Amino acid sequence: MAAPVSAAMQNNNLPSSRDAVVTPVAAGSIAKITNPKGAVLYSDPVYETKTSRFLPAGSTWKVSGQYGHGVRWYKVGSNQWIKVVDASLTAPTTSNKSNQGDQHVLDLQGTARVTYKTPIVVWAEPGAKPTKRYLPKDSAWKYFKVVETSNGEFWYNLGGNQWIPGRYVNFGQDPRIAHYTPAYHRGSVATVTSKTGARIYLGSSSDPSAKATSRVLPRGSRWKVFGSKNYGLGMYNVGGNQWVHALDVSVN
Repeated sequence: MAAPVSAAMQNNNLPSSRDAVVTPVAAGSIAKITNPKGAVLYSDPVYETKTSRFLPAGSTWKVSGQYGHGVRWYKVGSNQWIKVVDASLTAPTTSNKSNQGDQHVLDLQGTARVTYKTPIVVWAEPGAKPTKRYLPKDSAWKYFKVVETSNGEFWYNLGGNQWIPGRYVNFGQDPRIAHYTPAYHRGSVATVTSKTGARIYLGSSSDPSAKATSRVLPRGSRWKVFGSKNYGLGMYNVGGNQWVHALDVSVN
């Protein structure tokens, strides 16, 4: 099972006061970069510490929280922040029912680039009815809407009954991002920051997100990190064959 942090470690590594003011956003919220020059990526919103990276205009990013202290910020990854003035936020707008259970439909359009190491199959429905069509690695495809299924997975609609899983693509972002392996060090601890918690995936080092489970680590809980991988989506290992999405946690 995932390895929780001991009480002693929790007491010695409590979030700082600046972490306490991070507030959640609606699950599935997406920030679209509206600044024509792109958005500077910051590692710390309090001290406004810039990184060398820019998020390109028009790209979209999952938002896991926001910070408001003079200048407002969106959190788009572990120690990754952008200024609100550089982006617009879109939250899930509608919901519907299907044979896959409750779904949230996001009114988003853009380009999905296949970042998995092999071609990926096209599905006739989100999570159901795989077809015989495959999309090659590094190919790019327009998508017309995004669906978040009840198990927390994102699926991209390529038109009609053509769907691909979000874990194998990079949605309108800098293609290099999909190949970055999340950083960690010996003794690193992952704190769950997602409002909806961090779902546990059972997998291997070659495919960490192979199978979604029903177990969700609660927001605010803290877990030892034993490894990280990126096969189109950054993930952290929290014990055995258990993995969580990097965007659902913050790692020290």
